[in-house]
Amino acid sequence: MGMILRKQYTMPIPPGAKITERGGQRVAYWRLRNRQLRSGEVIDGRDGKLRVRGRSRFYMARYRDGSGEIVEVATGCKDEVAARAVLTQLERRAELIRAGVITVAEGDAADYAGVPLSRHLDAYELHLHAKGGDPRRIAMLRRRLERLARDCRFSKLNKMSAGPIEQWLGSFFPSASTAPVLRWSG
Repeated sequence: MGMILRKQYTMPIPPGAKITERGGQRVAYWRLRNRQLRSGEVIDGRDGKLRVRGRSRFYMARYRDGSGEIVEVATGCKDEVAARAVLTQLERRAELIRAGVITVAEGDAADYAGVPLSRHLDAYELHLHAKGGDPRRIAMLRRRLERLARDCRFSKLNKMSAGPIEQWLGSFFPSASTAPVLRWSG
């Protein structure tokens, strides 16, 4: 059974921080660059200097993955209930892997399905550059893929399907005799 937690951290006292006492504890108050107010408990560091102890705003999930190793993953959730829901999904996937219903590779592929399409396009562009592709051709290909994704309203891989692409192509080739034949395998 996994658990969710918010990590604690320490950091040097930010410049311009005001230290006051609240409830018998020293507390530092400071503003970030975007003018948001932050606070944290003031503690004595190992080096003898004052430090601020804070707590992460986001929850982490700690659980056993499909291979039995303990893994700690950021949930991206500020709400405890939402973080528990993420933990439940992670534990369910680990259980499916342990039971042999899905493989580790299939679980990893499922993780990438929810990644924004722009990150996949970035990775593809880097791959083409690494292969020594022509920068102008790579830029043209990127623009075309972005246009296809925008016109078909694809934001993630798991939102892609053949239907919208066929309709999109049909808008360029209205006559069935001139339309390219698409073969979809899958």
